[in-house]
Amino acid sequence: MKHLPFISLLVSICLLILFTVTLLMGWKYHIVVTDSMRPTMSKGSVALTKPLSGMKEEQLIGEIILFQHEQVRQNVMHRVQRTDLNEEGSFSFVTKGDANQAEDQLTIKLDDIEGVYVTHIPLVGYGAFLLQQYWIAIVGGLLMIFLYTHRKKKE
Repeated sequence: MKHLPFISLLVSICLLILFTVTLLMGWKYHIVVTDSMRPTMSKGSVALTKPLSGMKEEQLIGEIILFQHEQVRQNVMHRVQRTDLNEEGSFSFVTKGDANQAEDQLTIKLDDIEGVYVTHIPLVGYGAFLLQQYWIAIVGGLLMIFLYTHRKKKE
């Protein structure tokens, strides 16, 4: 029990190093806000994506991509079903959420793609969402608890 603070610090440092290395590699974390990719990913997960880094269009078929489309105005993470070649000779992608019945009615261009799915951590997104939305209240509450317990120790 007396080694618990040391172990907690060690785990925190390891997580911080891992987080920093992935960000330096261009990988990004995203909170999953819908269940459209169930059973692969559930709402409340944190998904990790990596840059395209020279992947060919054909290699993306079957991959989960993160894209932002002008009609949607938010990041979408769906699986590439197929590619289409238009008259100008450029590719577009047809995507679909694993839990959805129909394909997305969007024309996804290569420039719309922000990353390719690597892995996800279930449920962590709920905590991250709360921190994003209510960080002032959380920090204030923790500060009040710290001050209260510190005052009790002096008495």
